[in-house]
Amino acid sequence: MTNLILASLAGLPLYAVFCLAVPAKACRRCGGWGSKPGRRSRSARRHCRRCDGTGQRFRVPARAVYRVRGAMRRHAWLTARAAGRAAAGPAEREQVPR
Repeated sequence: MTNLILASLAGLPLYAVFCLAVPAKACRRCGGWGSKPGRRSRSARRHCRRCDGTGQRFRVPARAVYRVRGAMRRHAWLTARAAGRAAAGPAEREQVPR
């Protein structure tokens, strides 16, 4: 049991590094094609909704990293914008676009 725990603890950082190196994988629903065959025998192929037609899906750790990175970027942009507004005087605040 302890060997299993140690193996999983050793494998977890390796999986995280692998997910950052290769963040995308083929969509399992469409097989990486981006479309699925129609429901009826002669209907046209339809767009895969899971991968949004790209054929690629991001792995879970990569999604978490990109979500945190995007939140930090948005926070920095909003903080800089608020600092610019605070530095502007009351007469200039009315002219600053929102």
